[in-house]
Amino acid sequence: MMSVSNPLITASIVVTQKEHDEAIVYIESSMRKIFRCEPPPTRGAICIARIHDRIVGSLVLQSTKHDCPFPIEDHYDFDPKEMPFPFSRSEVVQATRWIATEPGVSLRVVKACGWIAHGFEKRYMFIEAKPYSVERLCELGLDCRIVKNAVLVPERVRESVGEAGIFYYTEHPLPTLCIFPIAPLLI
Repeated sequence: MMSVSNPLITASIVVTQKEHDEAIVYIESSMRKIFRCEPPPTRGAICIARIHDRIVGSLVLQSTKHDCPFPIEDHYDFDPKEMPFPFSRSEVVQATRWIATEPGVSLRVVKACGWIAHGFEKRYMFIEAKPYSVERLCELGLDCRIVKNAVLVPERVRESVGEAGIFYYTEHPLPTLCIFPIAPLLI
């Protein structure tokens, strides 16, 4: 199930300012087109997928200290003790801005980020996603589980992303909070 069929797809972490600027343009324009919203600033390690010189996918990883919540934690009320997997922030990385605009890109960019997270001794990826994205993660062979007790808090989301970014959170289907082990990405 975890095969990447297009050898032309490369995925790597953004290193140069030029790559960063190109990635931001891709992410922001994709979010405007797909989700009809203005995304808040992108923070974290940006991984991009390319076919030749064209960016065709992205995923951003964010890490935090053990006692400091991830940005998406503020969007939901939930009990970390009731997570489907152990929730120790030192072993978790938050993923955001997962975008793929060509076949085969989803898996390539997620696998690349799995290896990056593994290099930082992370065991789980924490993501906020629409139901179709959760289904896609499961189709890719990942044990992606919804945080059942998580309740989206629109007022806090609005404070975090602003009026221009709220559409993602109010258009149905609504996003949900999920977590999955990264070990299968390392095969």
